[in-house]
Amino acid sequence: MNIYFIKFESNYHYVRLIIKGLKQKGVIVRKTTYPSPMSSFSIAVNGGVFHINWPEFYYKMGKGLIKMLVSIMLALSLIISMMIMRFLFGIRVVFSLHNLLPHNSERRWLDRIVYSAVIFCSSSVICHCIKARELINEHYPTYSGKVIVIPHPNFMGVYGDKMNKYEMRDILNLPQDVYIYIFFGKVRAYKGIKELVKEFREVGGTEDRLLIVGSDDGTGYIEEIKRIAGDDKRIMIRGIWVLDEFVNLYMSCADCLVLPYRDILTSGGVLLSAQYCIPLVAPAIGCIPEQVDGRMAVIYDEGGLGDALRRIKGLKEREVIEGSRAVMERTALDVVTNRLIEDVYGGGEELSC
Repeated sequence: MNIYFIKFESNYHYVRLIIKGLKQKGVIVRKTTYPSPMSSFSIAVNGGVFHINWPEFYYKMGKGLIKMLVSIMLALSLIISMMIMRFLFGIRVVFSLHNLLPHNSERRWLDRIVYSAVIFCSSSVICHCIKARELINEHYPTYSGKVIVIPHPNFMGVYGDKMNKYEMRDILNLPQDVYIYIFFGKVRAYKGIKELVKEFREVGGTEDRLLIVGSDDGTGYIEEIKRIAGDDKRIMIRGIWVLDEFVNLYMSCADCLVLPYRDILTSGGVLLSAQYCIPLVAPAIGCIPEQVDGRMAVIYDEGGLGDALRRIKGLKEREVIEGSRAVMERTALDVVTNRLIEDVYGGGEELSC
C-alpha cells in the first residue's frame, strides 16, 4: 500500500517530517495533486491512503467579488473530488486538522463548509492533543468518532544543533550581557506580538531585550509593531525570513522563547524551546499546555503575559533541561510515525515494502 501526500503540502515541515519517518519504516510514499477525479482514479488503481493537511491552500483566492466566486467554484470542486475519492473509489482519507479553521480567513463561512466536508469524507481525523479533540468534537460533533490524537513531531534533524550563546550573539550583532526574550516565526496578527511589545515596555528591565524575528509577507504588520515599539532601544525587530540553516543561530542566542498567541490550536513553534532547551512563555490555550512540560515553561492565563515575562527568569536551568528532554522524547519522529502506521494508516505489516 502507498501513502499519498499532496505535493504542495510537502513543502511544509510537518509533512516533510512525516514522509521522512514513513520512509525510514520502509513505507512507500508518493506525491499527488489536490483531489480530482483523475488523481483519485490513480490512487484507487495503485491502492493507497490519501493524507491531506490544509485544504484551504486549494481554494483561497483573496478578497474581491471575482476572487470570491472563483474560491467558491474551487471549493465545490474540492468537495466533489473528495467525495468521489472516498465514496466512489473507496480510498481511505486521512485529514490532519491543525486548526479548527484557517488563520487570517476572508470567508470563514466557506472554510467551515469545506472543513466539514473534508472531515465528512475522511476515515480518520488527526489532531495533536486531547484539548484539540474536545474542540473538534464541539465544533464538528457529527464526526467525533473519527478523531485520533497523535502528537506533532519535534524538529530534531530539521534545524541545526544548539550553539554557544555568546558566539551567536557576536555573529548576530546582539548585546552580550543582557537577558534576551525572543519571538521567532511568521509575524501574524493572531500571534499577539503587539501585546507582547506593550507588555515588555511595561515590565522589561534596563538589562532586558526583546528580539522579534520573522517576516510578515508584505502585509505591513511589522510596521505597526515598530510604531508601538516607538523609540525603545530595548526592542529589536528583524523583519526577515530566516532560512532553516540559520534557525539555530537565533534560538541559541536567546534566554527564552515567547509565543504570546491570541488564537492557536497547535503550535510547532513551542517545540523549538524544547529542542534548544530554553524556557518558554506561552498562553494556556489550545494544545500548548499539553505540548510542553511545566518544568520548562511559564504558561499563563488571559491577562497574565506581563507577569509571565517576570516569572520566566525564576526557572532553574536543570529543570528546564529535564523538561525539554521529556518533551523531545514523547514527540520523537519515531514515536509519531509508529502511531500513524498502527492507528491511522492501517497497520505496519500491510504498509511495509
